[in-house]
Amino acid sequence: MGLKHSFVRRGYIPRELIPPFKSESLADALPSLAADFSTYGKSASKCCYHSIPKLKHFRRIIALPNPLHQTILAQTLETHWGDIERHINRSSISLSIVAEDTSRQNALQRKVSLDDLPLERSLRSSSARFGLRADFSRFYQTLYTHSVSWALHSKSVAKTRRSDRSLAGNAIDFAVRNTQDQQTLGIPVGPETSDLIAEMIGGAIDEQLQSDVSNLVGIRYVDDFNLYFGTRAEAEEALAALIAAAREYELEINQSKTEIVELPESLEPRWKTELRSFVIRPELQYQDLLGFFSRAFDLANTFPGHNVLKYAVARSSGVTVDTDNWSLYESFLLTSLIGEPALFPVLGEVLTKYRNDGYPLDLDKLGTALWNIILYHCKLRQGFEAAWALWLAKLFELTVPDEVSSAISVIDDLTVAIVALDLRDLGLIADLDTSKWGMSMTGDDLYSAGWLLAYEARIKEWLPSKNRDDYIGADQFFSDLRRHGVFFYDPAEGRPAVPSMWAGY
Repeated sequence: MGLKHSFVRRGYIPRELIPPFKSESLADALPSLAADFSTYGKSASKCCYHSIPKLKHFRRIIALPNPLHQTILAQTLETHWGDIERHINRSSISLSIVAEDTSRQNALQRKVSLDDLPLERSLRSSSARFGLRADFSRFYQTLYTHSVSWALHSKSVAKTRRSDRSLAGNAIDFAVRNTQDQQTLGIPVGPETSDLIAEMIGGAIDEQLQSDVSNLVGIRYVDDFNLYFGTRAEAEEALAALIAAAREYELEINQSKTEIVELPESLEPRWKTELRSFVIRPELQYQDLLGFFSRAFDLANTFPGHNVLKYAVARSSGVTVDTDNWSLYESFLLTSLIGEPALFPVLGEVLTKYRNDGYPLDLDKLGTALWNIILYHCKLRQGFEAAWALWLAKLFELTVPDEVSSAISVIDDLTVAIVALDLRDLGLIADLDTSKWGMSMTGDDLYSAGWLLAYEARIKEWLPSKNRDDYIGADQFFSDLRRHGVFFYDPAEGRPAVPSMWAGY
C-alpha cells in the first residue's frame, strides 16, 4: 500500500498510549478521501500532547499530530523516499538507519535493534584503547525544521532555493511545520515520521564526521554516539569535530553525558546483568521470587530512573507462577507499579495473562493501587499514569471512586479525558465533571491541541457541542472522516466480554 499508508496505519499513534488508541480506520479510509489533502484548505494545526515518564522526576512530552497534516507529512515523505533513502544510507556508523518494516508491526524498522547494541559496540571497540560517548541535548525538541533541507541538499543550496517546494528538504520542512502550528523549533515526539526526519539529520552529521575524522570507527544510534580510537588525543579531536558538526545543524552536545573513557568498558548496566542472571527455580519458586524482587527493589533504589522494576517485571513474566505463590507475586507487581509507573504496559499484559488463566486476583488491592496512582499523578498533571490506571480499571471492571473521578476531571491531558468518558459510558464512573473538557467541543478545536477530544467525544456522543451546532459536519475534512467511519479510540478494545466476570472472587 505504500509508505504513506504504513505511516498512517502503524506509525502514527505513539506506542506509549493505551491500546484503544488506534489509526487503522484512518488508513482504511485513505482511498476514499481527497487525493490531495491540501484541498481541505487548512494551512496548519496543533498537536495533542501527552506527558510520559522518562527518568526519575523527569518527563517527556509526546505528540499526536492532527490527522490532516500528519497524513500530508506521510505523503510528502513517501513522495521523496528515494532522495531520503539515498541520503541516510551514506552513513558508515549509523545503526538506526530505517527502512520499511517488512514485519508489518511498525511503519519503519531500524537496521539494528536496541537489544543488539552491546554486541555491536563490542565488535567495533575490540582494537581500540579509548571510547567517546556523546549525545545531543533534547534532540527531537531542538531540531530546527529548516535543517532537514540543509541535511538533504547542503546549507548553501537550501538557502538559495528557500522557497522552492519542489526541493525534497523544503517540502518535508513545510509539512512537518504544519503539524505543529508552523513552528520551526523541534519535531513531534512519538510518530515514526519524526524518527525518519531525525535520521536524516543524524546521517548528515555522520557524513561530516566521516569527512573530518580519518578512519572513523564506532556507531550512532539515533543521537547516541559511541566512537573508538587508539589514543586519547584522537578521541579529543573527534569530540571537537562532533561539536562543530552538531553546531552546523544548530544542535548542542549534552555535556553531562559526554565523556572519553579508557577501554574496555561495561557494555550494559550492572543491574541488568545481575537481574538477567537470576534464576527462579520451580522447586524453590517462593524463595527465589522473594530474593529476585528484593534485589530488584534494592537495585531500583541504587539506579533511580533506569526502569529497573520495569525490566524486572518483564523478566519475571517468563516464569509461570504457582497458584500458591500468586499472592506474593501479585504484591510484588503492585509494589513495583507504585514505585515505577512506566511498567504499566508490561503489568497490564501480566495481570491479563493470569486473569485469563484463572488466578484469583485481589481486585481490592489492585483498585487501591490504581486510585493512589491517579490521585498522586493527577496533582502533577501527569497523563500517562492516569490514563493507564483508568485503562486497567476498565480491564478489571473496577468502579472509580468519586474522589478519584474528581481528580481526573481537572487534568488537561485529553487522552485521560477520553478513557474517563469511556468508563463513564460503561457505568464504571458514576459522577464525572466534564465542564473543563466541554470547552474544547467547538469547530475551532478540530485544529487545536484539543482536536482528539473535539472529534472523538462528539462522534461517540460522549460530550455535546459547546455551541449546540454540528461543527464536524461543517468541516470538510472531519466530516469526511466521520462519514467513512474513522475513529481514533476503540471502546471495544478491552471491553469485558462477559458482564460481572469477577463475581465470586
